[in-house]
Amino acid sequence: MPVIAFRGEASLTEILDRVYLPLEPREREIASAALLRSNPQLRELGSVRPGATLIVPDIPSLADKTRPEEPGPQAALAGMLGEIVANHVERRQARAKAEETELAEQSKLLRSAAFKRLIVNDTTLQNMANDADAALGQRKKRLAEDSENSAMALRELLADLGRMGR
Repeated sequence: MPVIAFRGEASLTEILDRVYLPLEPREREIASAALLRSNPQLRELGSVRPGATLIVPDIPSLADKTRPEEPGPQAALAGMLGEIVANHVERRQARAKAEETELAEQSKLLRSAAFKRLIVNDTTLQNMANDADAALGQRKKRLAEDSENSAMALRELLADLGRMGR
C-alpha cells in the first residue's frame, strides 16, 4: 500500500482530494471508510501532526481514480539531502581551487628571483624557504588526494540518495 505524509489537512475530504481524482458521492464514502480503517488516528484529525505517515488503502473499484503517486517522505528527504550534498560539493570544490591557487602563489613567491635576492646572504633563510616550498608541494599533493577521496565519497552518497528517492 502506498503511503503519504499528512500535511495538516483540515478534513478527510482534503486528504481524499489529494489522493484521488474527483470522486462521486458513493465513491467518496467508500474511500473515506477505507482511509479511516487504514488510519484510525484520522478520527481525531486535530491530533495528527503534519509529516505523519498515512497509509493509502488499495481500493480496486477506485484504481482508475487514484492520482499518480506523489513522492513519499523518504523520496522527499532523499531529494533534499541530495541538494544539500550537491551544494556542499560545489562549495568544497571552490574552496579547494582557492587553496590550490594560494599554494601556487606562495610557491611562486618563494621561487621568485626577487625573493631569492633578499635571502641570498642568509643560509638559514634559504633553508627555511626551501623547507616551506617543499611543505607547500606536499600540501598541494594532499589537497589533491583529499579532494579526490571526498569527491568519490560524495558521488557514492549522491548515488545512494538517488536510489533512496526512487
